[in-house]
Amino acid sequence: MNLKNNRALRYTPHLLFIFLISTTLTFMAGISHLPALLNEVTVWCEQIMLACLPYALLTASALLYLSAIIIGSGIFYAVINGSIKVIKSHLAFLRLPLIDRGFSVVIVKDKTRKFAFTYGLIRPRIFVSSGLISKLSRREVRGVILHEIQHKKNKDPLRFFLFSLLKDTFFYLPICRWFSNESTLRLELEADDFAAKKTKKPIELANALVKVATSINLNVNTDLDLQPSISGNGGHLALRVKRLLDERKSPEIKTPLPFLITIKSVAIALLLFFATTFPLLTSASPAKSCDKTHCSISTHNKGSDCVTHCRAKDKVGL
Repeated sequence: MNLKNNRALRYTPHLLFIFLISTTLTFMAGISHLPALLNEVTVWCEQIMLACLPYALLTASALLYLSAIIIGSGIFYAVINGSIKVIKSHLAFLRLPLIDRGFSVVIVKDKTRKFAFTYGLIRPRIFVSSGLISKLSRREVRGVILHEIQHKKNKDPLRFFLFSLLKDTFFYLPICRWFSNESTLRLELEADDFAAKKTKKPIELANALVKVATSINLNVNTDLDLQPSISGNGGHLALRVKRLLDERKSPEIKTPLPFLITIKSVAIALLLFFATTFPLLTSASPAKSCDKTHCSISTHNKGSDCVTHCRAKDKVGL
């Protein structure tokens, strides 16, 4: 058995050499016919493209309309939904029993609900319920107000609104929803850091977050959910409390970009770009590109100019 294997190994290089020689000779013998072959392939491809041109134009038109509908519906939905949210939020705000003394912090006379939020897109103000003040200690109330002061100083209500518009406009791109949610969380964490730095007692703010979250009514009203509040609209509470209690937390807030969300968003964006530019790629060629050898196909696909071109050639006998 070993003897047969040794013989096979001995003849293997010779067989490979013979195979390479025969392949090279075959290629050299057929290389002279390569230009003719390429010409035939080119003509065949051109005939297929001309025959399929009406279907390509129809597909291009359908893709163009589809992409326009998707992009336009996103803009329309964002404008309508944003307007409705602003109106509902303002109406809910007008129903609040305010004790406005002209200060930057307005007291809402409501002992049953515990909330604090910043309201106003252009000139934001801070609103705190009397129920929250009675439930929290003085230090906790100070931490809550400092949290809202950071929102007010940075005009975060306007940012929240713009993030919502971005998410609604590009609803078909997952990365926009991810960016909106992460940006909102980042603003809340920055406000937490500001309050913790000023009070030097992050545990007080953490306690306030837990007390507000365990209240029966987390928010003043669902119509005011666009406004930055101490509860963070109910999201990421555990993360915020853990971060406040962690003395080793990094001052920088770094969030890696998800790979799958990025791939999906890039793929969808490229598809929409292709759908909007495909009609330019499938536009009909000018009449001068008509060739007598292709008139039987061209006259059905390139319009009246090409029909006239081919008939003129038939008259002169070309």
